[in-house]
Amino acid sequence: MTRTLLIVSLATLCFGQTEPAFVVPPPPASVLEIRKDIVYRQWNGQNLVLDLYRPAKRTADTRLPVIIFMNGFGSGSQRAWPQYTGFASVFAGEGFAAINPDTHTEGIEEDLEALLAALRTHAADWQVDPDRVVVFACSGHVEKVLPFLEDAKRPLVAGGIVYYGIGMVRTWRPELPMLFVRAGLDRPFMNNNLDKITALGQAANAPIQVINVPSGHHGFDVMDHNDTSREAVAATVQFARMATSPGYRAALRAGLTEVNATGALQSGQFETAARLYASLVAAHPDSGPLQLSYGEALTGAGRYRDALEQFAKAKDKAGVGPRDVGLPASRAAALAKDADKTIEWLKSIPPRFLPVEALQDPAYQFLAENPEFRALQARK
Repeated sequence: MTRTLLIVSLATLCFGQTEPAFVVPPPPASVLEIRKDIVYRQWNGQNLVLDLYRPAKRTADTRLPVIIFMNGFGSGSQRAWPQYTGFASVFAGEGFAAINPDTHTEGIEEDLEALLAALRTHAADWQVDPDRVVVFACSGHVEKVLPFLEDAKRPLVAGGIVYYGIGMVRTWRPELPMLFVRAGLDRPFMNNNLDKITALGQAANAPIQVINVPSGHHGFDVMDHNDTSREAVAATVQFARMATSPGYRAALRAGLTEVNATGALQSGQFETAARLYASLVAAHPDSGPLQLSYGEALTGAGRYRDALEQFAKAKDKAGVGPRDVGLPASRAAALAKDADKTIEWLKSIPPRFLPVEALQDPAYQFLAENPEFRALQARK
């Protein structure tokens, strides 16, 4: 499908009704201030402009959190579309500065970088906080915007919001909270791929949230005028408020090393996980859970003897149960072909906590004729 046909198809899906309207009524015009056609970038002799929505009631020292409704196509303006005027009005009514920008086709990413830079340049005039920015993209716009947000070489924003769209993510930024909103009645291709993307993010231990709107069509925010759509919009505002709150952002940054270590472990990057857990264990030598995770990372990296040392240290520590440590320790011993240690660790697990299914792991195959192992397998 060509880009032109894609845009037409998306517009039909989102705005197929006679008079499309945002599902949440806008606040009274008296509580909003809208500045139109503000130039934020000059490109190839062309002025790229934006519309800025803000709460009308502000003090002189106000610095508003920002949400940008990004145009990922760059062809044509969406600043008059009911989806974007509706979202911008609602967010401005909730105390945000909302921005609807025009972009150009060849350089969406550069336009977004320029816009983020303009927020810093004009922070005082626009009364915005350039360190508290959330970027929103929906549908086909996500293809360009999501990879930008998760690219460590690009400027970091406070959060990202994706509505019923997909884009390629190679690595996940552990300090970037993301909200994915899924339209349950969307096409299987869209939802299947969106599910894969969010599953990868969860495996990487990225700070993502997923909202499923089961009765929502693609473009439900202008198509489906019901309470489920309105609740999704309310949850979106709440997410943006959380992502831009100083307390939440400080808490997210404080635990980054362990977040990264856990993400590396869960996604199979064992050498990276082992390196990160080594630093954590050095800083917290009495933490059984950290020693346990370090042992699991070492096992994945093929360093079985080192792993067994960590498991031994984790045993009987607070927060570590006998099965928690016994199963991974016995597996590390089995991979090291140490029959005695394998049996010893398996016997350390109370029988009621040792699932027989776990003993079917191929790592234990070398013990197939071992009488003690066969006795453990025979237990019910």
